[in-house]
Amino acid sequence: MQTETIRLGEFEQLSCKIAAAMLSIQTDALLPRLLDLAQLVSPTETLTAFSFRLDARPTVLYDGEVDQYRTERVHFYTAGAYLLDPFYKAFQDGRRGAFRLGDIAPDDFFDSEYYRDYYKTIGVVDEVGFLIGMDRRTAIHISLATYKADETFSPSALEGIRALFPIFEAAIQSQWQSLPAVEGRAVPMESKTQALLQRAFWKFGSSVLTHREREIVRLTIQGHSAKSAARVLAIAPGTVMNHKRHVYDKLEITSSNALFSLFMRSLAVADFSPDLDPLERLRVVEAQAYKN
Repeated sequence: MQTETIRLGEFEQLSCKIAAAMLSIQTDALLPRLLDLAQLVSPTETLTAFSFRLDARPTVLYDGEVDQYRTERVHFYTAGAYLLDPFYKAFQDGRRGAFRLGDIAPDDFFDSEYYRDYYKTIGVVDEVGFLIGMDRRTAIHISLATYKADETFSPSALEGIRALFPIFEAAIQSQWQSLPAVEGRAVPMESKTQALLQRAFWKFGSSVLTHREREIVRLTIQGHSAKSAARVLAIAPGTVMNHKRHVYDKLEITSSNALFSLFMRSLAVADFSPDLDPLERLRVVEAQAYKN
């Protein structure tokens, strides 16, 4: 009898949280109420919402944790680092639903420079992301994150979070169905910037690296190990390692840390020249800066 009373009490609490969220649609209180709902079934500590588009960079719709350092890191993400984000890659691949970071990230992602430079610096220990479709080109990404090493998402917490996805989906779609940021096409300048960053991602190193070497560079900075990259490219891991040695020699670097730094610096100075390797542009810019 006691067990039934506890279950009834939990159901009543859950119902109240759902009702509070539904009543908050079309108000600024919706995402805080959805965070309350997530915290009822999981160790979620913060909620962040991004608009993902195929023709524009991600934009922040809501951030439950705002401080200057976090704001700088989020700017780092939206300025180009998002191209390495497993959730953004899943969005580009057309996936929608609830995903744990560890389930969709490449095998070496948690040792990657992107993970250290973004996730670790803002303190995220574990993350579940909702990708909620708005139209063919747009989704809203809801990030539910924990910061404590001893409070990651357990199997039961993951089950609870995933069970909430239909509620989040209905509420988010109702909230942002008429928002300019998620309907129609992006403004022309933003579309050009997104195209620029995408082109720079694919053209990075094209002036000195072979096509295969550039494929391995992209997989490496996304967090793939040699074995994982080999599976993606259907080649031997040893071949991947040989290509990586050639890449390091040609770029005059000695580590994946240096490769990531070179890539991010190149993104920052990329221009709209369709065939120009952003690495070439970086060398020109840094040479001029050295002279001055």
